[in-house]
Amino acid sequence: METSTQGRRQMKIVVVYESMFGNTKTIGEGIAEGLGESGEVIAGTVDEVSPDEVGDAALIVAGGRPSTPVSTSRSGSPALRRRRSRAG
Repeated sequence: METSTQGRRQMKIVVVYESMFGNTKTIGEGIAEGLGESGEVIAGTVDEVSPDEVGDAALIVAGGRPSTPVSTSRSGSPALRRRRSRAG
């Protein structure tokens, strides 16, 4: 950890994200900027941030798109379709 000019210890913060269209990158960079006063902040994509940079971080913020869409068709998600078929 790094010591600030005020004598307080500053934590190392890593903001890592995966962004296909730039939206998550924008949010990740905003989070990194907002956390800038709290410590040393490293931000980047999963390809840019090395495991060594993450290893001794006091706080890790990770972001990306959901792995499964909420709705895969007009009739809803597979789980919702199964629930509807059992009910009806």
